[in-house]
Amino acid sequence: MKAQRQLSIVLVAMLVAGGIAGAQPGAQPPTGPTPTPVPVGQPTPVPVGQPTPTGPTPTPVGQPTPTPVGQPTPTGPTPTPVPVGQPLPPGQSPPGQSPPGVPAQPPGGPGLGPQVPVRTGPLLLQPAEMNALREVELDYERFLIAANQHDARLRTIAKREFDSRTTELTNRYTDRIAKTTAE
Repeated sequence: MKAQRQLSIVLVAMLVAGGIAGAQPGAQPPTGPTPTPVPVGQPTPVPVGQPTPTGPTPTPVGQPTPTPVGQPTPTGPTPTPVPVGQPLPPGQSPPGQSPPGVPAQPPGGPGLGPQVPVRTGPLLLQPAEMNALREVELDYERFLIAANQHDARLRTIAKREFDSRTTELTNRYTDRIAKTTAE
């Protein structure tokens, strides 16, 4: 157990010292002079004759900025800062702008992502798919015919019931209606 912990500490130290991006497959070796890594938490050596800085120890180059205690650790790629007044490398554009000569993408709706053009051509089906489609269409036609017949049958029953009850009420109250209208 202790050996695994020591191994994991050594691996983390190697990744941090070499940069996590350097451990990725296909990563390019750094060009130019490599800065000497300064251990985190150690004071940075100050040349003789210069005042000693007061405040937090600067983070060494190539290492992530430590997150304050109690704060969530940020995830995702961090943008590379571009110094003010220096030209951008070829192929890059200022943040929030599209590269020169490239039109901006039309906005998609919230949560829709990139818009895919709608296919307007006819759908080409295999013979087995066409037969299955014909069967489904025939089932739909049979269903419509049966539904219309059922509707007509229920309307006939309702009309017959209405006529019989109307006749019954008319017979029951014919004498009373005649007396009331005569007076």
